Amino acid sequence: MFPLIRRSQKKTVWNQFTTFCTEREYTLSAETSEAQLANIMKDYAYNMKKMDGETYKESTIKTMWNQTAKLLQEKYLNDFDIKINPFSDAAFKTARGARDAKRKALQSIPEKRRASAAALEEKDWDAMTTVWDEEIPDGLQKKLFMIISVELAWRGGEGSMTSIHHFKAEQRNYGETTGRIEYNPIFSKTTQGGDKKLSDSKWLVENREIPDKTVPEIEREERCQYQERQTIPDPKSILE
Repeated sequence: MFPLIRRSQKKTVWNQFTTFCTEREYTLSAETSEAQLANIMKDYAYNMKKMDGETYKESTIKTMWNQTAKLLQEKYLNDFDIKINPFSDAAFKTARGARDAKRKALQSIPEKRRASAAALEEKDWDAMTTVWDEEIPDGLQKKLFMIISVELAWRGGEGSMTSIHHFKAEQRNYGETTGRIEYNPIFSKTTQGGDKKLSDSKWLVENREIPDKTVPEIEREERCQYQERQTIPDPKSILE
C-alpha cells in the first residue's frame, strides 16, 4: 500500500526534495537511471532536514521519505512513462535501508523519539503515585527501573512499553548476587514470539573504583570470601 498525500503536503514535500537535488547537483530526467535515483533517495534519507537545518524527528523521517518516493514515482510515470517502485524494487533496497538506519539513529536521541500524551484519570493518578512512591524502597526501585528501561530499550518504540520485569539480579551458582542487574526484554513473557530479534543483555553495575584489579579478579576474591564465610569450623579448634 502506497502512502496517500494530501494536496497541501505535496508542494511542500516536493519543493524540499527538489531543493535538495539542486544543492547536490542531482538531475531528475528520463536519462537518470533507476540506480541513480536509488542513490539520490539514499542520500536524501541520510541528510533530509527542515528548511532551518534542524533534523526531523524519527517518525517524520519515514513519512517524508515515503511521501517523496511516492511523488517521484508519479513524476516518472506521468512525465516520462517510466515505471519505478521505490517501495519494493530491489534497486531501492539500500535507499529503504538508509531510511530505516536514520530512524534508528534518531531513536537514540530522546528529543527525536516519537512521543504521545494522554490525560490521566484521578484514580489512575492515585494508583501511580502509590506504586511509584519514592519514600518506600520498592516504589523507588520501580521508578528507577522504569526510567532506566526507556534508555536501554533497543528501539525507541519499545521505550513506551518497557517493564520493570525486564530486570533480573544476576546470581552465582551458590545463590549470592553478583551485584549486577541484567536487563533484557526476554524476561517479560509478553515480548516473546514473533520474528523480531531481541537485543543483547545490558547490565547495571555498582559505581566502584578498581584501580589495580580487574573485574574477574574482584569476583574471584568475592567468591573466596563467600566460601570462607560458609566454612564450618573444626570442633577441635573451638575446644582448644
